[in-house]
Amino acid sequence: MKTALAIIIFISSIFVVVSVVLQEGKDEGLSSAITGNTNLFGKGRERTLDATLQRITVIAGAVLGIAVFAMGVFFK
Repeated sequence: MKTALAIIIFISSIFVVVSVVLQEGKDEGLSSAITGNTNLFGKGRERTLDATLQRITVIAGAVLGIAVFAMGVFFK
């Protein structure tokens, strides 16, 4: 059980790191308003690569948190 949790922690941490690194920056400040790089209504956001990477990050982070918690509770 300890080995399985360690493997889950390792794999989910790799997923978190890779998905965060691949995401684009959230430049929603004044510079994006000046350059015209704005999306006023958020149209098409749900099908983009960035949205998919954000979902992967949230899921992998939740799995990582649960696995670390389980490791701490079961193996003191």
